[in-house]
This record gives sequence, structure tokens and C-alpha cells, in this order.
Amino acid sequence: MSAQPIETAGAPFVPQTIAEIRAALPADDRDRFDAALAGANTFQISGVVDEWWARAMVSGQLEDIEASFAAIRAGQVELVPAGEVVDDRRR
Repeated sequence: MSAQPIETAGAPFVPQTIAEIRAALPADDRDRFDAALAGANTFQISGVVDEWWARAMVSGQLEDIEASFAAIRAGQVELVPAGEVVDDRRR
């Protein structure tokens, strides 16, 4: 069984361009991202962008995720069992 917050925050930022992916990465990773792009051939570029996009998505949300966990641990978020939220079709 799991629990989910009743209220959800706004939609997370989703980088759509190479510049936005780069900006969403931690500063320590930006040079590595630039090097990966510069070293990729035309067949590899899509894979490089996909890999770093995923990293940017996770790193861009870490502070929000950590803040959410802290609020949950502090009892500041009302939680309900997932079974009460999801329609259980097996009944």
C-alpha cells in the first residue's frame, strides 16, 4: 500500500531545448553535457540528448522532491491510502 498527497503542486518544468537541458543540469554536469554533445556524431546525438534530458529532469526536481519528503515527515501533508483514491476494478 502507498499513499499520495491529496493536493499536488504545479506541473514540473520540462526542458524542451538543448539550452534548457543544459540550464537544468547541476553546474558540475554542464561541461560534461557540452563535451558529450560535441563528441556525438549525427547518429548518436539523439541518444545523448535523451540521456542528458533524463538527468536534467531528475536533477531539476531534486529540491522539490526533498522538500516534499520533508513536509511529509513533518506531518504537513495530508495523505490518504492509494486504495481510497484509485478505482479498484477487482471488487
